[in-house]
Amino acid sequence: MALLAFSQGGKWPFWLSPRQCMVIPVSDDAFEYATYVKETLHARGFHVEANLGDGTLNKKVREAQVAQFNYILVVGKDEEEQLAVNVRVRGQKRPLGTKGLQEFLEELEEENSPRALKQPKELVPFSRKSEQSLPPIVNSA
Repeated sequence: MALLAFSQGGKWPFWLSPRQCMVIPVSDDAFEYATYVKETLHARGFHVEANLGDGTLNKKVREAQVAQFNYILVVGKDEEEQLAVNVRVRGQKRPLGTKGLQEFLEELEEENSPRALKQPKELVPFSRKSEQSLPPIVNSA
């Protein structure tokens, strides 16, 4: 585990991260919606926090970046009306933009399972190779 922590530089993959999402309201008026988003994500099993404290929006975003949250979700009146979140991804300078909350949840659920444990979505159809393409069996006895 220590080797993984060292090699990742504190930037855990989403499915292993203890700091998956931080919800940041743009104003006091958005606290209720930020709490709703936090509780919705938490109910789906994600590690999520909401920064409802004092401070400017920029300061809250910077604190979440320094803490290495995988996703920073900024919410305000516009996002509340659309039932959406404005998504910022760790390591990217610009926000991804606004996504519907349901769409974002589906993306998180897809990302939350490690690739080694992912099940194929569809079965690959079985097709028997023709008998003629197989090499002849040589009996050496």
